[in-house]
Amino acid sequence: MRATEFTTEAHHYRMATQQLGLWTVHIDSHAFVTIADRDIPLGDVVNILTFACKYVPELSTIPRGKGAYFQDTNTLVSIYIKRSAHFPMELTLETVLGPDMKPSAPLFRRPVPPHDMPDTSRIKAGKAAMRQRTRSLGRDAVSQDIEGLMPAIKTNTNRIAPAEVPLNRQQRRALNKYQQK
Repeated sequence: MRATEFTTEAHHYRMATQQLGLWTVHIDSHAFVTIADRDIPLGDVVNILTFACKYVPELSTIPRGKGAYFQDTNTLVSIYIKRSAHFPMELTLETVLGPDMKPSAPLFRRPVPPHDMPDTSRIKAGKAAMRQRTRSLGRDAVSQDIEGLMPAIKTNTNRIAPAEVPLNRQQRRALNKYQQK
């Protein structure tokens, strides 16, 4: 982690959206970069996220606009999921912690059944390249690079809705303040 990342907020951009059970889950660019940087198997993250959304009813107890960690007690991999402040059944995967890292509260711990999704050689090569780039530039810079590569989201109206426009954390907070006024 670079020193500037201690003093600034992480860059977040919604890369993808997936429907898992009753939940709509947005995959964040910061989570994607941390998976590569911490060399966490992609199958573990997908498995934990799918299990949490389909089999853990306590996710609905996370206050809207807040987040919580979910840890697999078998692999000790933890994911941080944040519940949408605007839409009750939306979550965002924001970051991933490796087995050597300790998640903070609130924390849900469950044994997740093992999976059979090993990282392919292509995924391993992509993660290695991203990890090398992250080590030289930092997670935020790589996350911003990913945002620049993603196709622009086009809306047909001038209305700004949180689910339609990908915002980083600072932009989301500014939008929330504006909407509260």
